[in-house]
Amino acid sequence: MLPRSLPCLLAAVLLGGCYFNAASRNPFAEVDWLEEHPGAGDRYVTFTPVLKADHAVVLGPAIGADYGELTFRDLNHDGMPEVIVETNTPIYEEELSVDRQVLQYRQQPGQRPAFVLIESTEH
Repeated sequence: MLPRSLPCLLAAVLLGGCYFNAASRNPFAEVDWLEEHPGAGDRYVTFTPVLKADHAVVLGPAIGADYGELTFRDLNHDGMPEVIVETNTPIYEEELSVDRQVLQYRQQPGQRPAFVLIESTEH
């Protein structure tokens, strides 16, 4: 017999997985994100927005961070998610800088989408 709390635990794990998966899912259908690791190691990660139909068309600046992770969240509550790259490291990595860069999606009628840097911080 299963404990009564097991269904609640399974539901919490499922909902948590959906939430974290949604934050890393690309909401921009016409955009791909090129991941690169410039430098000698894989520590610093950059992401560049490019047109899905033609990767030679760059739609905004490359943004990056030490052990950078790409996520999408609506920070300014306008209904359109912002693109966030921030440091994602274990707690013991205290000697690393914590970086955060944010791009905002913009599109004018009849033009290609573009991403503009709206925040860049290093701690």
